[in-house]
This record gives sequence, structure tokens and C-alpha cells, in this order.
Amino acid sequence: MKMKLYERKDERIWCTITAALTEKGLTVSGHDLGPQVEAFFGDDEYEYALSLNAENTQKLFALLGCSRASDEEKLQMIKDTFENSYADSALRKYCN
Repeated sequence: MKMKLYERKDERIWCTITAALTEKGLTVSGHDLGPQVEAFFGDDEYEYALSLNAENTQKLFALLGCSRASDEEKLQMIKDTFENSYADSALRKYCN
């Protein structure tokens, strides 16, 4: 199951961050395109991902208080908690 956490499209950047939940765990991935990305990274495209294995995914959902929720509700909790242009970084910081 997948859910879009964040999306921005304008003349400077096109940014999409998505969360996917499988039996193997949670993956939050992003794809940024555009002149703003090129100015920062030297290339107009940047992709990134944060993956948690099944055990750490369960720990995360326990910390968020939604371990017994449906997969859709779990992803909605991730979206509600970390929805912004730095969703992957915010989640990474929360997990440390």
C-alpha cells in the first residue's frame, strides 16, 4: 500500500514524497526535479529513500500509537505526523 505524503509543483521544483508499507517494512521515498534542485545539488534530479525493516516499522507504529490500526490508517498517521517537504528527514530524525 502506498500514500503520497507531500507534493509540490511549480516553475522551480517538482517534489513528490511517498510512503509505502509492505510486509518487509516501511519505505519513504522522494523524487525532486527542477532548477531549484540543480542549484542545490548540481543536477536537476534527486532521488532518495529511507527504509525500515519489519521489526523497526512495528516499533515506529508502536511509538506513534497506531500498531493495531489498518495499513491505510498507519500510512495516514505517517502523513499526518511527517507531512512536509522534509518528511523523510523528519522521519529519520524521529527514528534516531
